[in-house]
Amino acid sequence: MSEKSIPDFIQSILEEHKGFMKVKDLPAVMDFDTRRKLGFMKKNMPVKNIMKIIEPLIEDRFIFSKKGSVQYILVPCDPSEFVINSLSHDNPVSPKVIAKTLPFSKQDFINMLNELEESGKIRIILNENYEPRIILSDIHEGHEESVRSIKTSGEYTREKFKKAFDELERGQTFVNIPELRKKLAWPHDVFDDMIRKLRDEGIIQLQKTEAGNFALEDFFYDEHGARRGMVRWHER
Repeated sequence: MSEKSIPDFIQSILEEHKGFMKVKDLPAVMDFDTRRKLGFMKKNMPVKNIMKIIEPLIEDRFIFSKKGSVQYILVPCDPSEFVINSLSHDNPVSPKVIAKTLPFSKQDFINMLNELEESGKIRIILNENYEPRIILSDIHEGHEESVRSIKTSGEYTREKFKKAFDELERGQTFVNIPELRKKLAWPHDVFDDMIRKLRDEGIIQLQKTEAGNFALEDFFYDEHGARRGMVRWHER
């Protein structure tokens, strides 16, 4: 049986999954002893039943968010930090791209953007097609530096990315990006930055694909909001 309390165990799971995940997926990532501790929670249990079990145990520690019909559970935080962590100072990103990767309703996401812009933490600019793009503002540069130091640490290297790619490639031409993302288990923006860097250097090629059984937020979205689902190693 796990030595951690149930809230601590759930938090450790969330921290390994970008800080949030679908409530319905919780039982699947719990070991047997933990699920037994929760009354033999089943992996395919309806979300409402999972909520009935965990809500009395977590003592308002976590945040819940609903996007469409999907219920998410988030680590204790200011939810707007998920938006901030998706941005940089010099790489404008489409609001639609960020929205697809985060567990917030359209209105909640819009409210966060408005509050962040009003507080000066982000800037909204227009591209050549008059479409909005978001970047971190100058006053939030300190946060960007801390994020950049994480991204450039030895924990997230091209060599580790290539090793994970090779293990999934298995003689095929392309590897599914959601599978590669899951295998590496890097922070979402760190993984995307590596994809973007390798693409720009001509080391990899990206290809569109159908969503299939993968979660939309696990794909890579380029600067134009196009979804890319497969990657091929194509070093010059």
